Amino acid sequence: MTTRTLVFSQAFGSVGVSSGFVVATLLAANLAPSASLAGLAQTASTAGSAAAAGVLALLATQRGRRVALRAGYLVGAFGAATCLLAAAFGSFWMFVLGMVSYGAASAANLQARYAAADNAAPEKRGRALSLIVWITTIGAVVGPNTAGLASAVGLPDLSGSYVFALVGFLVAAGVVSTLPATPASSETVSRKRFQGSWLPLVSLCAGHAVMIAVMSMTSLHMKHGGASLGAVGFVFSVHMAGMYAFSPVFGFIADRWGTRGTSVLGHLMLLASFGFSAAGWLAVGLLLLGLGWSCVLVSSSVAMECGAQGLSDVLMNVCAALAGVGAGVVLDQLGFVALNAICAALVIPVLGCYLLSRTR
Repeated sequence: MTTRTLVFSQAFGSVGVSSGFVVATLLAANLAPSASLAGLAQTASTAGSAAAAGVLALLATQRGRRVALRAGYLVGAFGAATCLLAAAFGSFWMFVLGMVSYGAASAANLQARYAAADNAAPEKRGRALSLIVWITTIGAVVGPNTAGLASAVGLPDLSGSYVFALVGFLVAAGVVSTLPATPASSETVSRKRFQGSWLPLVSLCAGHAVMIAVMSMTSLHMKHGGASLGAVGFVFSVHMAGMYAFSPVFGFIADRWGTRGTSVLGHLMLLASFGFSAAGWLAVGLLLLGLGWSCVLVSSSVAMECGAQGLSDVLMNVCAALAGVGAGVVLDQLGFVALNAICAALVIPVLGCYLLSRTR
């Protein structure tokens, strides 16, 4: 698949993913019979991403990257439409089901990074992969600021973001369908090629899980503290800029320093983010959370052996789904500071494994 295809589809797909993602917990809280169920929306999305990741990886291997990415965006569009209907009818469980399908588009956006690295020279894989992560900045910054547009088009509060999601996914699917593509991926799964990926796999899963846990509960934490919707949108714009805007820097570092040193940097930034967030510096904390996630994503993905790529996206989303459920319970029972402390406790062992590892 050409880089141009991936750049355009990723730009529109990212608008869709980020538009609905930032309001999912808030809208779920409005629809849910109990506040402790609000985290199920993000959990449903990440569970859908996990399920879709395995299917899309199989499609990419058998039918090519374009078929896989198009399928992911179309299923995501169906999910966005379902979420709109759920908001209109006030149905929490319909909304949760819609978020399951919505997660398929997120899986497609994530899988695009491997497509970019398919034809890159080994010494440039970090930069090729990070370019696709970087282009997501467009949607990541625009998406959170669509949250207040529902009333302008006569839709229930917060649901207008899913209109942008629906359009973004359909355009992304159209771009993928019409631009040139390379033949099906030649990736094969072999035990030998998987063995070297255990630490990047653990790193990717841990980094994604703690990011989802803190990010998904921050909006609810801010709402409980009386923050305005504009303030929530600003904090999440900063966070998502951190997630995507600096990824080329991390790709360059991964190519020059190696994936081990880059992963160490990423996990240190995650630890710093938990400290700032727990102290109430949410904009700084969420910025560092995004930067740390991006650094870990790029370095772990570059280090991932071909045979582990599909499994990595499945497991990272399974872990994130579990983190979403747990985060809602922790926030409800123990509070936001405790949530950040628990996430720090999950990251520290991974950081220790990297510091003890001799792998470049």
